[in-house]
Amino acid sequence: AAEPSEDQAAELQSLRERVKALEERIGPDAQPPAAAGGSKVIGNIAFSGDARYRAESIDVGDVDNDRQRVRARFGVQAKITDTLLTGLRLSTGEGDPRSAHLTFSGGYSRRSVGVDLVYLQWSIAPQLRVAAGKIAYPNWQPGQSVFIGGDFNPEGWSSSYRSGSGWFANAHH
Repeated sequence: AAEPSEDQAAELQSLRERVKALEERIGPDAQPPAAAGGSKVIGNIAFSGDARYRAESIDVGDVDNDRQRVRARFGVQAKITDTLLTGLRLSTGEGDPRSAHLTFSGGYSRRSVGVDLVYLQWSIAPQLRVAAGKIAYPNWQPGQSVFIGGDFNPEGWSSSYRSGSGWFANAHH
């Protein structure tokens, strides 16, 4: 590989310094201001939303269960101060805490929308955070957990610590 020119080396050093300053200001593991999905940030307020359509065919014995399902979510997150964050997300759902999907039955009934998340998060230090309310599932889980889905959001409080070396601890009630 060719050696970088003096201009490229100076630009690279400048970028490294800017990244270091940002990490010192917001923490090395800072989360983006909005949940996964499409998002738009205006000032200190971030809007997010997503929708999913799914056709399922579950055949067990003599029972064929073919159904159409949909999930839609809309959220807003506001950065109150450098250390205080609040959020609200609405989602479709029919009372199952593990799934926000609606199942279409061919009828003309109205579908329900409810509060999926509503929380206040305080970053005590870049490594230590405390959150309370209806929060996103606070503990680590494998990417394809059969026990806890991505729609499961408990109510209560949580605290999380993440060291610079990668060690972490979570607690919630």
